[in-house]
Amino acid sequence: MNTKGLTVNRTLAGVLALFCLAASLVIFLNWPHQELWYAGFLRVGVLMVVFWWALPAPGQESSWPKISPWTMVAIVVAIILLPRYKQVIIPLLIALVVVGFFLRPRPRYRPPPPPS
Repeated sequence: MNTKGLTVNRTLAGVLALFCLAASLVIFLNWPHQELWYAGFLRVGVLMVVFWWALPAPGQESSWPKISPWTMVAIVVAIILLPRYKQVIIPLLIALVVVGFFLRPRPRYRPPPPPS
């Protein structure tokens, strides 16, 4: 396959994901008996989020090496437990995101070199 003209548009994948997720939310809130459209937009939106997450950012090769094994385990466990424990897992995931935001490694401050 010739990949010379193949371009990766990560921004478009993100915009489509947001559109599909927003459309599923609007359909869910306004027309509760339209499960077909709600489910379709939700599934396509989640898939587009995964594509956006997997596509390389400009100037980088891949986003996957940045993900720790513990993050992957947490994602798999959340996917498995979400249908069964909706009332517990969603607040737990929100709490983990907040804790992870504050406990992540910070870039080290390095003073500028002395002038020579």
